[in-house]
This record gives sequence, C-alpha cells and structure tokens, in this order.
Amino acid sequence: NADRLRLFGGFNLRGIHRDGDAPAAPVVAEVEAAPAVEYEAPSEDSSIGYAWSIPLKSLDPHATPSNFDPIYIGLAYDTLIVREFDGTFSPMLATSWEFVEPDVLELKLREGVTFHGGRAFDAEAVVLNFERVTTGETSTRGGPLAAAIASVEAVDSMTVRMTLGDGPGVVFGALSSMGGMMINPDAFDTDLSVTADGTGPYRVTQVLAAESVTFKRFENTWAPEDARVSNLKIVTNKDSAQRVNLLLTGDVDATNIDTHQIEMLEEKGYTTHFRVGDDAFVMQLNWERIPDVAARQAIESSIDRALILEGIHKGVSEAGGQVQTMGDPAYNSNVSPDPDIERAIQLAADSGLKGSTLQLMTAGVPNLEAYAQAIQPMLEQLGVTVEITLVEWGQLNPEWATGNYDLSLIYFTGNSDLALSYDALLGADSALNPAGTAPDGIDALIAATFSETDPAARTQQFSDLAAAVDEAAVVGVLVHPVQPIVTAPGIVINADRLRLFGGFNLRGIHRVD
Repeated sequence: NADRLRLFGGFNLRGIHRDGDAPAAPVVAEVEAAPAVEYEAPSEDSSIGYAWSIPLKSLDPHATPSNFDPIYIGLAYDTLIVREFDGTFSPMLATSWEFVEPDVLELKLREGVTFHGGRAFDAEAVVLNFERVTTGETSTRGGPLAAAIASVEAVDSMTVRMTLGDGPGVVFGALSSMGGMMINPDAFDTDLSVTADGTGPYRVTQVLAAESVTFKRFENTWAPEDARVSNLKIVTNKDSAQRVNLLLTGDVDATNIDTHQIEMLEEKGYTTHFRVGDDAFVMQLNWERIPDVAARQAIESSIDRALILEGIHKGVSEAGGQVQTMGDPAYNSNVSPDPDIERAIQLAADSGLKGSTLQLMTAGVPNLEAYAQAIQPMLEQLGVTVEITLVEWGQLNPEWATGNYDLSLIYFTGNSDLALSYDALLGADSALNPAGTAPDGIDALIAATFSETDPAARTQQFSDLAAAVDEAAVVGVLVHPVQPIVTAPGIVINADRLRLFGGFNLRGIHRVD
C-alpha cells in the first residue's frame, strides 16, 4: 500500500499482500443461534420446590464469594455465551461472534430482550457491566475478564467489540461464567446481594436469609424453554436426611442427595440425575519438599482412584485423574488414572522415599477425612509413614502455604476455563502453590493456554498439559464428584443444563402429567 509506506515516522508494511490472496479466516467462525421453539406459558399456579444444601451468599453475580450460588443466580441472570458440557460454547445473550481482527472480538447481541426492571438489553448495558465487574470495588469475579479483555465498546446498539488483553484465551470461559452475567445498569446502586435484576427466566420475589429464595416466571422472558413453571422456590437444608424427608412428604419436588441414598429413593420410584462437573478432590504435592520426580511418581502411582470411587462415592462419580473431565474434548486418554503399585514400590525405593515420613494435611470435614483415611494405607505400601494433620476448613490454604506439609487434600471448585483451573492449582502466584514455579516447564504450558484463542489449538494444549502434569507428578486429581439430584415422579429436569455457569442450575425444570 504505497499510501502507507511511510507511517508512524518510518516505513510500514500494513496492508502488504499477494494478489489473489484471501484474508485469513477468523479464528472463531460466526456462531448462529439455534432456531426458536414455541413453548406454552405455564399455568399461573404451577410451582416446584427444590431443597438445596448450601445457603445463598449473595445474588450479585459479580460479587458473590461462593461458587455454589449459581443455582440461585443462574435463574435470574444470563451470560453473553454459555459453556456446554462438552466444552463448546453456544449463544445466549450474544447470538454470534467472530474475530474481526486477531485481537478484536465482535459480538452480535440478541434483540428483543428486556431486564426484569424494564430496561432494554443493548450494547450500552454490556459496556457498563464490563466496567462494573472489572473495576467495581466489591467485584470478586472480574479477574478473568480483566485479564482477557482490555476494553469493550459499542459499535451500534446491538453490537459490541472487545479488544483482548494479555490473556485472551480465557475470554469465552470468562464470558460464560458469573462474571459475564448481565445486570440491569439501572440497578447497580441497589443491594444486589438480596435482589436481582437480570434478563433470566425467573424474577426473584423473596429472599429469607439462610432459609429460602423464591422466584416467579419472568413474563417477558426471551427463553420460555427455561421457564416452564410459574413459581419456583429453593429452600436450604444442610442435612441430607432432612432434605430426603422433605421430598418424601411432598414438601419439595427435588433435592440433592448423598450417594448412599440413591438406591432407597429409586426403589420408591424417584429418579436420580447425574452430571460430572469441573470440581475435584485433589491431592497436592509440595515439590519443594519432594524434589525428586521419581518420589512424586511413586506417590501418584500408589493411589487407587477406583477404590476411592467405590468406597467413598459408591461408584457414582468420575475417577479420571486429570483436571479436565472425561467429557471434555481435551481429556488425554493416554494418561491412565489406574495405580501401578509394583512400579510405585520400586520408584519409592530408588528415590529414597522409602523409610521417610510424609506429612499429609487436610480439613477436618467428613469427606476429606475419609479421603485421608483411604489414601494413608495406599501410601504406606511404599514403605513410608504417613502422619495426618486435620485443620479447620478455612485454614487449608494458609496451612498449605506454610510449606510444612508434603501432601494436602482439598476440594477444588473448578473454574470457567481450564487455563484458570491449571493456573489456580499450579501457577507461581497461586495461593494453592507454596513452592512457586512448577517444574518441567509447566508454567510455560499454562501461559500458552492463556494466549491462544483457537479452540482446536487450546484443546491440544490442555491435552499436553495433562500429560506434563502426570509426568511431573505435581498434583493428583483424584475424583470428579457427582452430586446426585433426585426428582419426584412427574418432575422433569434438563440434564444437559444441570451444570451451568460453573454450578448447578434448574433451568427448564417442570412438571408433566
């Protein structure tokens, strides 16, 4: 381009190309919305009750400190895009998107959508929400978005452009999480911890602290398939036996249960539903205290995940042994979760691990104590002594950060993107990693997933990461637990949406005759 030969005070090659060449295709092609399906509005008196084990912390999707709040928040709010169970992304408030430049993502927004408070959803609302979640004083969910997106601007009333930042690879995961939920800007100054003003299928009508949250179908919902009853109430009860009693007496229509309750309820005609999520029981290894990779491999190879799965979870969960679940396209089938005790014993002897004492720390709560008691004899097959220290739940991370322990058992709540999960477990600046830089170039592999935006390339990167983490034996993912959901006869749950926005979700639940 002769007009651009001298640019910025010197020579410039912008626009240089070969005659006949077509510009490169965008990294992510345009994604079209699925065709609309007609749904009849439910009768005014239709209602469903659900008993949930964990009370609401906050209804503010940008500020909640809890990863268990999506079951409440996800009924009132929508994200721009949604992450499906298989790791792909689908339209929600954005109907399509494409990279118009390598670092500029353009999204077309869904027309005809209104917030519960009456304001129309548009590009201005997206810009204001981005500013709130990334710069707000109370925001707890803006980190991934701030890393992925440098700025957002409205191109027109229904189009936004996002200039990507230093971590563009996590942009889709961030936009499909609670940080990417759209709040009515007119409600920013209200107490959004106990009220809600989104575009979701249900409006919040009442919040009773630590007791219940009541919802009513949003009459102007753009997604009628997600609002199949007029009234929905989530009651809180931490005791699984009491929740089951509420179900049996008809006070609620569905609840989450413990695995040992499945058989009894299925015999009574109730239906159980399962969906593996990104959460995991994880064994952390302090590679600063155990610097020999052979010693760490001995520890990893001694763990019988199938035995843990059967003994603790009654066989209802997934012992995949990787940060990603088996349903994720990045799952590496060459990384075996199975134990190899003969190899483990030999590695322990060769590395000098045999005869040593391992300090294992975990929280004094039933499920983690059960894990510690199950793992202790497995490790002791290596000829080591295992000393277990139990701490308060809230002291897990501070105690691990002291560096005084070889092993730690934690319950890890997965993130909206695999890069964020790997970074949380192994990143040099993570509170879960007292040893600093991960060995064998794992930090560089994680960094690459933050910079890559091509989905196919990222899938391969995560597969490679699983292999590298397994080879270096720096963290042991033991089991991805399943929280069984049980429904009364006639209650239908959308199984594909049981895990949405990073947690459980009741969208589409309804009653049939």
